[in-house]
Amino acid sequence: MSVRTAVDDVQNPDLLPQISTRPPRRVAWREALWIFLLSRVALFGLTVVSVSEPGPGGFQCFDQVLDCGKKWIRFDLGYYLQVAAHGYWDPKMPIDYLPNGQRTGYPEAVAFFPLWPKLVGWVSIPFGQTYYHAFYVGLVLANLLALVTFWLLYRLVAERFDDQTARWAVFFLAFNPFTVTFAAGYGEALFIPLTIAVFLFVRKEQWLFAGLAGAALTLTKPNGILVMIVFAVVLVQRFGWGGLFTRDQLAAKLKIVGSAAMVPLGLLSYIAFLWIKYDDPFAFSRWQTNFWGRTSQWPWQPIYQAFENVILSPSATETASKFNSTDSLWELLFLFLPLVALGLTWRKLPLEYVLFGFAIFAMTISVPTGPEEPLASIGRHLGGTFPVAVAYAVLSKKARWQQLLLVVTLAFFGLFTAYYAVGRWMA
Repeated sequence: MSVRTAVDDVQNPDLLPQISTRPPRRVAWREALWIFLLSRVALFGLTVVSVSEPGPGGFQCFDQVLDCGKKWIRFDLGYYLQVAAHGYWDPKMPIDYLPNGQRTGYPEAVAFFPLWPKLVGWVSIPFGQTYYHAFYVGLVLANLLALVTFWLLYRLVAERFDDQTARWAVFFLAFNPFTVTFAAGYGEALFIPLTIAVFLFVRKEQWLFAGLAGAALTLTKPNGILVMIVFAVVLVQRFGWGGLFTRDQLAAKLKIVGSAAMVPLGLLSYIAFLWIKYDDPFAFSRWQTNFWGRTSQWPWQPIYQAFENVILSPSATETASKFNSTDSLWELLFLFLPLVALGLTWRKLPLEYVLFGFAIFAMTISVPTGPEEPLASIGRHLGGTFPVAVAYAVLSKKARWQQLLLVVTLAFFGLFTAYYAVGRWMA
């Protein structure tokens, strides 16, 4: 370093690493709380503006607060609430409708893994454990977990990078365009903090806690199995490929392997439950195919179909009445933007972050929905993958990337929150 550069660095403190003298946990809580409050105010304000109707007799959120909150009961959230309030239905029963159009049961709800809805149901027992009790309890739990998520993410990123990168990572996760679904009580409310907890415990070599968090993760969503990547990376980086099969440091290797072996236990316990109670161990997979049309495909097939939905005019397709081409357009955006971010930052991110992010993409895109909207929910799945937020934070050190990401993130955060509140499909 030249003398001139050194002098410039001293005269420009922004160029120096930002080292905080406050305790790390206190800093993390302060930063997490600030972003939490900022994002919750934004979610609340956007919801109120979106659903309130002008004029006499129009719906007003401030006059009907409880009913205003119910505007967030949309789409798949209903399944979580049904399981929380009533449990699972026999997955072998058919879907029947009463003459008034109401359902007699929800056997397809078995596709939603139990830890999150059951947790909501258990906590709501003192309040009555009805459908709406479960909703309000889940709403509180989801947002408390959001605060914990931001705290965990800040700690994880600040230890690997710096405070500035940690702040931006928390910001991009909190203002993810699909945040409203996490805040409303989708399974990601529990999935995201558990994922970060696994990475944090592995980093601190707290193997028992890492394994337990991993098991809870696979009992929340099946793609939680992918956190086994972080254990594999640690093994290879620490012992090398050749050293994996030697007796050297055997105890240390067994701790890591034993912790990783705990991860699938959540998934296996759900399979065992379905087998014992319903004699249908893979009912969750069968209903994904039979009800939502999810089948295994090559990754490029759903992408091609989404492009076709955008390019072709509605009259040129047989499914014209079943999809909105603009949905496929923004789904493609939120498919490629996270992948581009991970691709551009892979040298700067820890290897396990990059591999985990791409693995979530591969697992999600390989089991898409039907041709009407093959990329449905892809943005929510990738948006809840914390390495994407870290990649955005790293890119944001360059002004033009920061501007681009802020515009896209905040614009769609506002748009999709409004969409969700009024019942327009977005997740």
